[in-house]
Amino acid sequence: MTRFSYILIFSIGVACFTISRVFVSYYLARNVYTFPISISILTLIQILIIYFRHDSISVFVQIMSVMGISHLLLLIALHFNNKVTIASEYSLAKLFSFITKIQKGEESANR
Repeated sequence: MTRFSYILIFSIGVACFTISRVFVSYYLARNVYTFPISISILTLIQILIIYFRHDSISVFVQIMSVMGISHLLLLIALHFNNKVTIASEYSLAKLFSFITKIQKGEESANR
C-alpha cells in the first residue's frame, strides 16, 4: 500500500473517533456516564490489541481505523437506545446506593 492509502484509512478512523467524542461530551453534560465508561472500555481493548499486534504500520492503521469506527457505532447505538441506557444507569446507581447503605449500617453496628 502507498502512504496515501494509509493516511486515508487512518483519517477515516480518526474522524469517526472525533465525532464520537461529541456524543460523550453531550451525555457527560447531562450526567449520563454510560457513554464515557463504554468508550473507556473500548480504549483499553484498543491498547491491548495494539500491544499484542503491532507487527507493521499497516496493522496499526487498521486497528486504529476499526476501533474509531467501533467507537462511533457503539455510541450511535447507545444514543438511539438512550432511554434504556439511562434507565439501566439509574438502576445501577440505586443498587450501589443500596449496597453503600448496607455497608454504612454494618459499620455503625460494629461501633
